[in-house]
Amino acid sequence: MSEALDAPTGGGEVAPEPAVTISEPVQSWQQQYLSDVPDLASNPSVSQVPDVKTLAKNYINAEKMVGADKVALLNENSTDEERNAHYLKLGRPAKAEDYDLTDLKIPEGLPMVDGFQEEIVSRMHGHGLSQTQLMGVLKDYYELVGGQHTDSQQNVQQAQETALKDLKTEWGASYDAQVAIARSALVAGAGDESILDLAMADGTTFGNNPAVIKLLASLGGRMSEHGLVGDSAPRTTMSRQEARQTRQELMADSDFIAQYTDKDNPRHEWANKRLHDLYAMEFANEE
Repeated sequence: MSEALDAPTGGGEVAPEPAVTISEPVQSWQQQYLSDVPDLASNPSVSQVPDVKTLAKNYINAEKMVGADKVALLNENSTDEERNAHYLKLGRPAKAEDYDLTDLKIPEGLPMVDGFQEEIVSRMHGHGLSQTQLMGVLKDYYELVGGQHTDSQQNVQQAQETALKDLKTEWGASYDAQVAIARSALVAGAGDESILDLAMADGTTFGNNPAVIKLLASLGGRMSEHGLVGDSAPRTTMSRQEARQTRQELMADSDFIAQYTDKDNPRHEWANKRLHDLYAMEFANEE
């Protein structure tokens, strides 16, 4: 009779299955040391600290702050007294007059309104600026405004030089004489030579402004042409263009033509000289 196929052989024993170990969950340091004071453990100042080492560092830093001079933050409800105390701790002097402006440099030639700097310093004091902040703001301001003023002056000077150059080209040899007449007319009208140095809005003066010079020279010329300075002294300071225009106007004037062509006319000699002078000025220094 055959043996059972599933009979154990060799007399061996079946090995037991290994035991399963269940580990305890890792506790945070808050749970380990503060489990009996849950309110303290859950406080954000404590719960957000990752480990005891960081807690120790935070404590040391906080201890350093004990007794330090602290500055309270301002808000919309802060009183004037609180604001003044705040500004004083941040370095603002007690009075605007106590700012030290010794090192402040104002650009040379910059126009200054009387009392402007005192007013702006007073306002900055009211806004709580410290000594360092005030000097920084003023230095930046004067640097910016000074640069703009310099650029403006250079532009005015360039425009003035260009205008004077155009006048010299237009007036030719009569330029100096016309300028002299214009300046004399200006002084005569104002009654004081100081008018020549009076500054205009564009930075020029009445005595060197090309537009003023040209206007006064033109007025002086018209006075001469109408005999207000005497027939015996016709103006000899016209530009070539002015002389040509005046000559053409006279040649179209029937009264002048009668004086010029009629030798018996009392003004014949004057008309003849007048036309001669105009021709001389029209073609003076012509290349």
